[in-house]
Formats: sequence, structure tokens, C-alpha cells
Amino acid sequence: MLNIRVRPEVHEQLRQVAEDTDRSKSWLAERYIMERLAYEKDLRAKIEQGRKDIREGRTHTLQDVSASIDRIISNAEASRRDQTS
Repeated sequence: MLNIRVRPEVHEQLRQVAEDTDRSKSWLAERYIMERLAYEKDLRAKIEQGRKDIREGRTHTLQDVSASIDRIISNAEASRRDQTS
């Protein structure tokens, strides 16, 4: 069991959603907390993967990424020109 205090405007929004969806405030609050916890877990995993990639040298410079994007755009533009010719 968990009791929490929220600002009156948050309580009103939760009450309104509960009324509109015919759900209890507790049911909604639990779902919102579960969604946030899943998001936080996923975010932490992605951050750790990024740190691991850095430690293992799997990185790219901004210049390399920009050059790749420029090539993709140029190829797409050339392909579009070829299709309209």
C-alpha cells in the first residue's frame, strides 16, 4: 500500500480522468506509476549501453555523422532527379 500527497490540480486532473474513463483514481495512479517505472528502467538500460559503447570505442565524431547524413541526402536527391527525368 502507498499513500501519496499530490498538488490539488494534479488530484483534480486524476479525478477527472477517473470519472471520464470509469476507472478508480488508484487504478489510474498505479498504471501511471508502472508506465513511468518501465520508462525509467528502459532509460537506465540505454544509458548504460551508451556508456559501454563509449568504453569499448563504439563512437562516431560529429563530422563523421554529418558526412554520412550529407551522403544520404545527396543520394536521395540524385535518385529523385533520376526518377523524374
